[in-house]
Amino acid sequence: MRGEGLLLLAYGSPRSSSEEDVCEFLAHVLGYYRGAVPHPRQIKSLQKRYQCIGGPNLHAMLEHLCAAVSAALDEEIPGRFRVAYAMRHSEPWIGDVLARLARENIRRIRAVPLAPFRSSFSTGGYIREVEKSLQAFQNGENVRIEWAEPWADCPEFHRMWVRILRRYFEDHPVLSGSGVHVVFVNHSLPEVVRQRNEPYEAEFFRMAGAIAAALGMRNYSTAYTSAGGGRGPWLGPSLEERLERLADEGTRTSVMVAPIGFLSAHLEVLYDIDISARNRARDLGLRLYRPPMPADTPFLVPFLVHLARGCEQSREAE
Repeated sequence: MRGEGLLLLAYGSPRSSSEEDVCEFLAHVLGYYRGAVPHPRQIKSLQKRYQCIGGPNLHAMLEHLCAAVSAALDEEIPGRFRVAYAMRHSEPWIGDVLARLARENIRRIRAVPLAPFRSSFSTGGYIREVEKSLQAFQNGENVRIEWAEPWADCPEFHRMWVRILRRYFEDHPVLSGSGVHVVFVNHSLPEVVRQRNEPYEAEFFRMAGAIAAALGMRNYSTAYTSAGGGRGPWLGPSLEERLERLADEGTRTSVMVAPIGFLSAHLEVLYDIDISARNRARDLGLRLYRPPMPADTPFLVPFLVHLARGCEQSREAE
């Protein structure tokens, strides 16, 4: 019987691009953050974007990832880990998955928010939801949650992205010239994280600089994508604004967008970058390139195994 759990925590996604599924998902997100209900125009807009990328794919990616990580862990530590995933804003809900693991007599769970940089909106949201869920189901006090180490300064996380980008440069010799500019991209958040001095921006900038140094990049910058609504401002510049600045400089013909704030090719990558930003780049006379996401490479599974092994090794030390 497996005695340890590895729980991958993700934001959430509708199961399909149907109006009903998109409405249910958007209602939970807006209700959670703003106490609001979605307007029909918002539902149609989100539904159209999902349809443009062939429908939501986050659930399928996570199911595949859990199976791959479980198999890799079984090779190193046979029968030790039960790997599962849970969502904040859609099924499978965090509370339901934690309760199921508890019923399976799994009492120590390594929790891994699939968000590289820390903030009250990203990693903090997962921590709050897990703590609330543990209090809600029976025997929750007997379940020990061990949070994965922060990713931003984790050497293995840096090496993963360095390998991805190095391989992409090797496969695309056109990007080796001095006219190429690399834009490191992260998910935008409300600007209040800057006012609160949360580590989100600093970790993002620090990692972008470390990757650039490892690859000998001189021409690089940072930008944000996928900003939401609401009344307050969001972190910028946006990727579109960055592209406009590069076009105004007149010295760049090719731009490589490296979305280091994301792990898989979901809506924010497939639509916001591959469709929306690429169309804007084309209008500006720029060629936009994007490397594969970690979930589409051989490198993400070993990194997640490292996070699980780090927990297991710390217990051995105890």
